[in-house]
Amino acid sequence: MGRGKSGMSWASAVTAGVLLLGGASLAQADASSSAANELKTTLSGATFSGTYLRAGTPYTMAFGEDGRLSDSAGREGRWWVDESGDYCREWETGPMAGVTTCMEVIIHMGRVAIYSGDEKMLEGELVPGS
Repeated sequence: MGRGKSGMSWASAVTAGVLLLGGASLAQADASSSAANELKTTLSGATFSGTYLRAGTPYTMAFGEDGRLSDSAGREGRWWVDESGDYCREWETGPMAGVTTCMEVIIHMGRVAIYSGDEKMLEGELVPGS
């Protein structure tokens, strides 16, 4: 194999580049995992209070520390945060029973917005648990 000005073979240079890129992927995975853990901690035991934007109606949702979920429409289910940092839920009662959905949660200056794709579904605030 040929050597560049640094004296490193092309194979070594490619290997080093792959290792650097792999390290970047690991750093990104760690950051994503950290963000997911932070969101899980923030939601755990909290209650969302705000507006369901499609209907323009008041809406609350309680995030149990045990992963249970309930809302002001009387539905019950479970919630979790996936590895990419999205809030996920599966309703176990009501017309949406059995449906699993993952959504992006944005928290900025005490306000919360929950998106399904590009559509903002909920807007309000989180009231921490006791």
